[in-house]
Amino acid sequence: MRNYELIVILSSKIEEDKQKKLLAIITEFTEANKGKVEKVNQWGKKELTYDIKKQREGIYVQFEIAIPEDKIPELAKKIKAEDNILRHLFIRI
Repeated sequence: MRNYELIVILSSKIEEDKQKKLLAIITEFTEANKGKVEKVNQWGKKELTYDIKKQREGIYVQFEIAIPEDKIPELAKKIKAEDNILRHLFIRI
């Protein structure tokens, strides 16, 4: 099991309850695969350097997770399937 930092940028146009559901998808997937979410930091709405999907702002969220490394591609696939997640980045700690 490895530790990762996951940064996601959510659409700034989504409602708060939908935002919580998106974050819950990541948490539930991690815990269902014998992982652990150690920390979640919501950085809030920030202006993007360039437009992503015709949007100038995004909501940044940082996760610190421990998950088996073979599950990372599967989690990335789940994240890419969500339209309201503009970008994501995994960093191995």
